[in-house]
Amino acid sequence: MFCSTCGNQIPDNARFCNACGAPVSAPAAPATTGAAPSPVAPLAPAQPVQSAVSAPMGDRLSSYLQRVAARLQQDPQFVPELGAYLFLTTRFSAALTNMHQYYFIVADDSADYEKMRAYSEACTSWALNNYQGVPRGLQKGIAIYPVILQHPINPGALRYVQEKPNIKYAAFQLATVLDPVAGEIRYLQKTPVWGFAMWSGIKRAADEALCV
Repeated sequence: MFCSTCGNQIPDNARFCNACGAPVSAPAAPATTGAAPSPVAPLAPAQPVQSAVSAPMGDRLSSYLQRVAARLQQDPQFVPELGAYLFLTTRFSAALTNMHQYYFIVADDSADYEKMRAYSEACTSWALNNYQGVPRGLQKGIAIYPVILQHPINPGALRYVQEKPNIKYAAFQLATVLDPVAGEIRYLQKTPVWGFAMWSGIKRAADEALCV
């Protein structure tokens, strides 16, 4: 078959065009009664990293994403709504809860308290709206890591990540700011009372996946 965007010939079972990267529309299926809801559309494949702040930070973001990809053994996906790169993993916590871990990563030297807050809330909303699986709380949980790369770390962004997040049922947000030049990673050090048994594993997962 052929890509509807650029006309390049692609394999029949391809999900994305290997020439332009556009998603391939699946052939229309016959109508059926009582059909299941359509699945969430797949994310776009990761595009060459671009940064709105500066070329050096764009290079650092690209290099950092490559290191995280090697560590997690997967390629990042690009989330257009957030302008962020996403790694999605799962692990079992000490409480035998299957945790879905969303690592959202962008680079923005200018991000202050308000920009960090808005970005973190957008990442959390996206993860909760796109989570698929059994209902949260039935041995399932979500850990959301909104990560911003900066050099140097903005005091306002640092102040935000050190605040305790709002309570969300079986979902945990650990906003993180990271300086890839200084090799510094900062997030909430205090342990919230709610869900206290889970926080050590959430922070350890951040260190293992996100360390510079």
